[in-house]
Amino acid sequence: MRVAPFFYSKPTTPLNLSASVTLAAGQRAVPDTRALENPFRGSALIDAVTFTVSKIGNQNSDYSGMVLCRFRVGHVELSPTDIPISLFTTSLQSYPAVELAVGPTTPFVQVSVCRRWKLPVPLLVPPGAALVPSFFRPIDSSGVDVTVDVSYAGRYLDSSEPLPDKIQVPYVNAFYPPPEGWFNGDSLNTFYLSGPRTLANLLDVPVRVQRFIGRVYDITDTFPFLGNVVESSANTSTSLFSVLMKDSYGREIVKDSVGFGALFDVIRRSWTFSKILGPREHYLMNIYNTPGFNPPQPNRIPMVSIIGIREENFR
Repeated sequence: MRVAPFFYSKPTTPLNLSASVTLAAGQRAVPDTRALENPFRGSALIDAVTFTVSKIGNQNSDYSGMVLCRFRVGHVELSPTDIPISLFTTSLQSYPAVELAVGPTTPFVQVSVCRRWKLPVPLLVPPGAALVPSFFRPIDSSGVDVTVDVSYAGRYLDSSEPLPDKIQVPYVNAFYPPPEGWFNGDSLNTFYLSGPRTLANLLDVPVRVQRFIGRVYDITDTFPFLGNVVESSANTSTSLFSVLMKDSYGREIVKDSVGFGALFDVIRRSWTFSKILGPREHYLMNIYNTPGFNPPQPNRIPMVSIIGIREENFR
């Protein structure tokens, strides 16, 4: 998959568009797309997407892994399914949580976690279209809404700028336990096997995989910490989960059992992985509790995504 880079000769103007949506537990919603449309007649290039996820709750709570998102521009989707927001980004692309006191007598605060996704290639958005996000929040018992702000940074293009016949588009797919069991530890497993449609290329064109991102979350859903979500430290992830991995043809990518935190960089939470993944090809990943931990920790949830690019016909 080789596409000659398309260079724009005309001067461009910085772009920044933003919208917001509030989600109750179990709700799916799309923000006002008018706020995300290019107001000019030309096309636009989007270089980065920033998410800010805010919730009233325990000060350690991080809902960027518990709110799912998928994008489309026109008929083209960036991912074939919903992806947890934190699986778009490495940890180096996140900001510290901002905590605002709710009241003088309550221990709860408003926690805002910001994550910035630097797209693997700038995304060309044609005139009259928009990069449309759809957000979904699984059910929990916290009874508190979650607010998601999304913003795009990029460039406006001159309306006279010639456009290519083909463009490169980001591709994201992910493996994670079913969301309906996230807040019910009794329903979670201690062994997870990804399927042929998760860490997979479900398209009819090749995908160049840029990296894997892996995270483990601790979830508490008992009073007084209803709906509390914390990302496990790298050391905890390493000691609790081990990983084996093969490709579509049974070739071993991770041959011997490797700690989760050792496979994914402890700072970036990612694994650089340059590989062309053909149409309908996939990776199979086994994630399981390391022997010797008794009982297993049912409230710890592993999540893994692949980030890459593919080629699409523009016109």
